[in-house]
Amino acid sequence: MHENARGAGSSERAEETRVHRWLKRGAAALIVLTIARVWLGPPGDAAQAQQSGGKPVPFDATAQRNDLLEEARKSNQILLGILDTLRNGTLRVEVHPASDEGSGSTGKKK
Repeated sequence: MHENARGAGSSERAEETRVHRWLKRGAAALIVLTIARVWLGPPGDAAQAQQSGGKPVPFDATAQRNDLLEEARKSNQILLGILDTLRNGTLRVEVHPASDEGSGSTGKKK
């Protein structure tokens, strides 16, 4: 009876090592594929990667810089108008108590 138990145990051990061998081979294959994919880079050539819908992606640094400068000029003009109003104009400020409607806090404690 002792020999049968030993024989069954070795069969289970052999099966277990066979499964582990396949798992190790599968893991090794995945690692090799991952390394190959990282090394080779994305599929297709670099020119295709930089294109969108078959057309090159537009990039014009000079036009972008000119747009930024134009926006800065517009902002400066608006700020100069506000500064002129604050320096030379008369401002009338009215203070109203916060209404219960439309404000986040009602001032009432619960």
